[in-house]
Amino acid sequence: MVKRCGERLVPRLYEHLNPMPYLKAKEMEVFLAESLRKRGYLVYGGH
Repeated sequence: MVKRCGERLVPRLYEHLNPMPYLKAKEMEVFLAESLRKRGYLVYGGH
């Protein structure tokens, strides 16, 4: 789907996140996964 519908990345949406320390990224993965699940998305990961 991404290859068919995606056009480009939008760096301004994530540039403030780079670089991110490993432990912070690990915490954020859990937070983002739960946030997406609450919105009805199927999420793999979020360990």
